[in-house]
Amino acid sequence: MIRTIVICCVVVILFDAVAAVISKVTGISYGSFTIAQVILYFVLGFALRRTGATVLGALVPVVVASFAEDTVGLWVSVEILPGQLHVLPVPLMVVSGLIVLAAMTLIGAVGIAVGSINRRSRVS
Repeated sequence: MIRTIVICCVVVILFDAVAAVISKVTGISYGSFTIAQVILYFVLGFALRRTGATVLGALVPVVVASFAEDTVGLWVSVEILPGQLHVLPVPLMVVSGLIVLAAMTLIGAVGIAVGSINRRSRVS
């Protein structure tokens, strides 16, 4: 499971980096990549479940990847786009991070649920 967690974290952090670079080069708003981020988390959950992970074995990497994106991914994006991203005061960043963590986890869970359709039951 550790390998899966690391791969998921690398994928979402690379997504943030690529989105920031595209935003910097083209002038497209960084926020425009939110829909792609939602799709990414859905696909992560779906793919993990379809490749044989249990529900919990698919959910844990999604949660950890979301946390990595909220911390390391944000840092990477701010470094690539200095002054272009609005960095909130720490208390608001914590609340915002928790909301994003919950939202991306929920989207990943929907991907897991869809990936569970027509599979034999393996809940644990």
